[in-house]
Amino acid sequence: MKNSNVIVGKSYSFFIVFLLFIFSLLIIHCFFCRLKSKEKTTTSEIEKTTQETTQETTREIILKLIKNNPTITGKELAEKTGLTTDGVKYHLNKLREQGVIKHVGATKKGYWEIRKGNENNE
Repeated sequence: MKNSNVIVGKSYSFFIVFLLFIFSLLIIHCFFCRLKSKEKTTTSEIEKTTQETTQETTREIILKLIKNNPTITGKELAEKTGLTTDGVKYHLNKLREQGVIKHVGATKKGYWEIRKGNENNE
């Protein structure tokens, strides 16, 4: 009878050690998951800030070009900014939505107008 109690006691001890090992692995895993999520948040915040800064700078360049040549075309803006024509359209639409610029006249014969109060937005 004594031998069977020793075997049960040893296997019980082994089971507890095994559970502690699994528990410690779980804790380590959770620690690294949290660390990784903080890194992702920081990286995404940096990317968002960089994107906002780049867009503001692009819009400032577009505004300067329009101020210097109100009859400038989208194609010319694309060539001078290094953007695609779709990229220029995107920024022009955003500037229109914000009430910063307005296109006056026909598409080919018209000109860009920087609205009052936005002249210094460059």
